[in-house]
Amino acid sequence: MTQEFELAAIRLFLGSVTLAALAACGGGGGDSAPTTGGTPTPSTVLKLTSSNYTAAAQEAMAAANSVQDAAAFSEVITGAAVSGQGLPLAFVRAQVPKLQEWFRTAPQQVTGAEYSQTESCPAGGTLAVTLRDVNGNQSIDPGDSATIVGARCYFEGSMVNGTITMVVNSMSGNLNSDVYRLNLGMVFSNLVATNGSNSDTLNGGLTLAIQSNGFNNSVTTLSAPNSLTMAGNYGGVAYSRVLSGYSSTITISPTASGFSESTIYNGTLSSNSFNAQTVVASTVTPFVRTNLLGYAASGQVVLTGADGSRVRITAQNVSTVQIELDADGNGVYELATTRAWSSLL
Repeated sequence: MTQEFELAAIRLFLGSVTLAALAACGGGGGDSAPTTGGTPTPSTVLKLTSSNYTAAAQEAMAAANSVQDAAAFSEVITGAAVSGQGLPLAFVRAQVPKLQEWFRTAPQQVTGAEYSQTESCPAGGTLAVTLRDVNGNQSIDPGDSATIVGARCYFEGSMVNGTITMVVNSMSGNLNSDVYRLNLGMVFSNLVATNGSNSDTLNGGLTLAIQSNGFNNSVTTLSAPNSLTMAGNYGGVAYSRVLSGYSSTITISPTASGFSESTIYNGTLSSNSFNAQTVVASTVTPFVRTNLLGYAASGQVVLTGADGSRVRITAQNVSTVQIELDADGNGVYELATTRAWSSLL
């Protein structure tokens, strides 16, 4: 397969990602059964019960935090430093501001030509970057692409290997300022972050849309309408999660003391924790925290499983989360437990 054919195939895939993302994005709603992410066949849907409802809640919140790490260098629900399962996507996000400078400093090429360079990672290792400037103007335009290959590139204490392909859908402003607009389609191929015995691997596609209106004032949406697979070994425990029909939106707003973060997410999750069966997550009210708080003080999401079974996850305050089970889908939550945020995530 030629490199040109491979890039065309990636563009075709990213085109479907972008179109599907428009349908997948959505906010909260009532406590009705969500439809975001499609309707899995009944045999694949998890029946939520007293024996699995807390595990399902933990997996859903962990998956959301891993995706949302791509929005910034801190977890938006917990406020903790990026670590563990979110590192591959955080590494991806760290490359985005470099795009503009890569294209600007590349030698002027004939239209559509490719240019490759290798740069050193600050803490060790390298990034091999291949740029394709469709109109040869040394700036970012729709259709321009960058392929980034990490080779033992150290980031946040982890070693990163693997490939990221980014295709520009739209862009305006300066990526290294507080005011810009950017929409990227991205594909990940065996992007692996390793730290000691822990490893985290990312495969699949994602659309990243950022509208930055100023300092501490932005809206970031990450969509995985087709498939995003996160797998690895963390703390001696193997995990594997697949997101589809998934969308997460993080709104950062300035406040007198800094900023507040509001997060919604919706979509379908499968996990090895429940035998690769699926649940569908739907945000009822956004998870909100400020920069002064360690965890979200408010917010609620509902998971829906087989036969209308549901789990409701509610932030009670900055310390605790309530997890409730409606096993028979009659709208009455007959079982509840309270967990510390720190134990849930």
